[in-house]
Amino acid sequence: MSKIPFRRILSREIFAADVSGLGDAVRKTEAVLDLGTATVTGHTLLVVEDQPDTTWHRRIYEAADDFRNWLETPAPVIRRGGAIVPVGEYLLLAAQGAIVFHAQQPAGTAITADFTRVTGAAVAPDQAIAPPASPSGTVRQLVSWLANRITAITGAGAWWDAPATTLAAANAHVPAATGIHGVGTSTVESVAGAQAKTDTRLRNDGGDILRGGLVVTPIASPAAPTVTVVGAAGTTTYRYRVTARTRIGETAASPETTITTGNATLSATNFNRVSWTAVPGAVDYRVWRTFSGGTPATTGAIATIAALTVDDTGLAAASEVVVTDGTANVGIGTATPRAKLHLEGAGMGDGRNTGNARFLMTVDGNNNPSIELHRGRTGFAQGFAMFIDFAFADDVDHNARIIMVDPSLLQFQVAPVSFPRIIVGVGRLPHAAAVLEIESTTQGFLPPRMTTAQRDAIPTPPDGLMIYNTTIPAFQGRQAGAWVNL
Repeated sequence: MSKIPFRRILSREIFAADVSGLGDAVRKTEAVLDLGTATVTGHTLLVVEDQPDTTWHRRIYEAADDFRNWLETPAPVIRRGGAIVPVGEYLLLAAQGAIVFHAQQPAGTAITADFTRVTGAAVAPDQAIAPPASPSGTVRQLVSWLANRITAITGAGAWWDAPATTLAAANAHVPAATGIHGVGTSTVESVAGAQAKTDTRLRNDGGDILRGGLVVTPIASPAAPTVTVVGAAGTTTYRYRVTARTRIGETAASPETTITTGNATLSATNFNRVSWTAVPGAVDYRVWRTFSGGTPATTGAIATIAALTVDDTGLAAASEVVVTDGTANVGIGTATPRAKLHLEGAGMGDGRNTGNARFLMTVDGNNNPSIELHRGRTGFAQGFAMFIDFAFADDVDHNARIIMVDPSLLQFQVAPVSFPRIIVGVGRLPHAAAVLEIESTTQGFLPPRMTTAQRDAIPTPPDGLMIYNTTIPAFQGRQAGAWVNL
C-alpha cells in the first residue's frame, strides 16, 4: 500500500506547502472513503480570545470539537443574536469550522451557525448499487457491490442476514465421484424404468397415461385451397376441401373452394389443380372433392399426400368418408355435412330390410333391434318412411315396427295384423277381445273436449266417434249419422 512521505517538522519550520500537502492528502482519503455528511442548525460558535493582541478578541469564532469540517456548498449561514450576518462582515474558514469577523463583536453577543459537515462515518453500503466502472471506484461502491453479490449467492434478503446454508454444507451434497448434487453414485435408467416413472408422474385422476410424457396440441385446419383449371376450361362446377393430418389425428376440413369453369370430364389433359398452404405440425394432407357437376360424379377423399398440390385428373373418390367442417358437423358418406350428423349413401340396410336405409342402429350381431330411416322404400308412395324394429327371441323378422310414413301418420304394426293390441298402465297383455285396454285406479280416460260449433266442424264424422261436448255439457257419440248424448 502506498503512503504519502510526510516528515516530522518543528513548529518553526512549518510552511504553507506543508499544510497544503496535508490538506490534499485528506481530500484524497475522503474521496476514497466516501464519508457521510450531516446537517446542523443553530450551533453556537465558541469565541477565541487567547491572542496576546486584544484587538483580535471577539473576532474569531469556531465550532465545537466534532462539529468542524464544514462544506462550502451549501454555504453556511452565520447568525448574530438570531439575525443573519451579511457574508461581507466575516471570512469563512469552512474546513476549520470557523469564521473571522473584520471587526470586534460586542461582548456577550451569541454567534450561531447553520451548516453541513463531514461526519466521521462512511456512508452505509447499498446492496443495490451498481459496481464501479473501474478499480478506481470509492470504497462505498466496492463494498456495496460486494454486498450485492453476497445477497445473490446466499439468497438472503439483505447482505447482513444469515444464509440458509453454508458452502461447506452445500459441498457435502456434491460428491466428488459424480459431481452431481445429491447423487452419490452414477446410475443409468433402463427404458422400462424411465417409462414407469414417466407413467407415474403423468397419470391423471382418471388413471389414463400420456405415454412418453407427450402433450398433444391440436394443429390448425388448412386455409381454403386454391383451385386452378388446367387444359380446356368449361362451365362445370367442382368444389374442394383439404384436411391436415398428424400421426394421431386429423383436423377439421378447410373452408370450401368452388370453381365454375371446370371441364365436364376430368382427365390427364383437362384437370383441376388443387393447392394449399402448409400447416405447421402436419404430416400429410387429405384432399376432398365435395361436389362434382361433371365426370366423375363421385365425391369424397381423392388423395392423401405430403405435398401441397394435387391434380384431380378424375381421381377416384373414397366412399363412406367422415369429414368434420368448421361448424363441428360430421358427415358419413358426404364431404359437406349439413347437420351435426349427416348420413348419406345406399346399401346400409340390416340384411333383411335392404332398401335404401340412411341410418341403422343395431344392438347385437343379429341387427336387433334397429332404427332405420328410409327414402323411396318399396310399398310407400309417400316417398319417406321411418321404421323402429323390435327384436324377438327367435330372431325372425316378425315385422314388428313403429312406422311413420309421413309426418301426419303414426302406425303400429305386427305382421300380419296392422294394428296390434295395446295396453296402457299395466305390464300385461290386454284382454283378448280388446285392441286397446287402459287400466288405472288413480286416473281416467280423457276424450277430446269441444263446443257444439267445433263438433259440427268435424268433416264427415263416422259412426262411433266420441267427444265431450262442453256446450251442453255431456258425453256424445256418433250413431246412425247423428250426434246422441251418452
